[in-house]
Amino acid sequence: MLVRTILEKIAFSLLSLFVLASATFFLMKAIPGDPFQSEKTIPAPIKKRIEAKYGLDQPMMTQYVKYMGNLLQLDFGTSMKRQHWTVNRIIQDSF
Repeated sequence: MLVRTILEKIAFSLLSLFVLASATFFLMKAIPGDPFQSEKTIPAPIKKRIEAKYGLDQPMMTQYVKYMGNLLQLDFGTSMKRQHWTVNRIIQDSF
């Protein structure tokens, strides 16, 4: 009985994380603009290279599958604010 309750709570937590991650992904795609939009205009060839580097030039479902796969591996990607830093490293340094 106790084991079943614990397994149900774990399953509910995993489902909640999946729904939250999916909602975050699709809401970020729904907002106007892009992560590289700023006051300075970036030349088109450079913007295309940056989008290719981060996989933003791929179809949305391809990006979603890759995003969810990386989350399952606890790979949160590279930071867009700190060059050459991963998000995992930033989290690790925060602890």
